[in-house]
Amino acid sequence: MKPSFVAYECENCGGVFYRDVVDTIIDDGANCHVIVEVLKDAEGNDEEFPMCECLGGDADHMIDVTDAPIEEA
Repeated sequence: MKPSFVAYECENCGGVFYRDVVDTIIDDGANCHVIVEVLKDAEGNDEEFPMCECLGGDADHMIDVTDAPIEEA
């Protein structure tokens, strides 16, 4: 099964956002390395790292987790 996106939790505000997977480098079940989509930040520059909306990232890539069940690992 190929990964389709990577979800991140913002350390600044706790929001959850995602980036689509562009390429899978390694996926052997226990170890997965991917290249994620690079978006434009609020100023129109390529993101240097995936950014939450609160840091200037694209609000269309936010995930609303208020109704999602939370599982502790």
